[in-house]
Amino acid sequence: MRSDALTVDEIIQILNHQKMDSSTPRIFFYNAVLLGLCGGEHSSLMIDDFKKRPDGGFDVWIFRSKTNQRVNTNHREKGEKLILPDNSILVNYYDKYINLWPVNSEPNFYIQELKRKQVN
Repeated sequence: MRSDALTVDEIIQILNHQKMDSSTPRIFFYNAVLLGLCGGEHSSLMIDDFKKRPDGGFDVWIFRSKTNQRVNTNHREKGEKLILPDNSILVNYYDKYINLWPVNSEPNFYIQELKRKQVN
């Protein structure tokens, strides 16, 4: 099965959609398009995989499994570095999203609901 790439008009239509107003859907879309993440690769992305560069852009460490299985977090040193350029629009969305990140949350890049400890 073959899939066709999105056209520029399709990307503009997606980015202009009302559901893309908040940071999370836009960041998910950027991660899919710019970082080439597919399916479960989004779930292996961690907040610490994004490192701000002095020029304002980001280095992003991507850890992919050759067998398309979930990445083992014990082997995170074997990653591929991708570069998000210092584009003010792009960087502003990532900065805004990362600044929303709660201090005590899970290390996953996508903000998770904080699990409360049950009291017996």
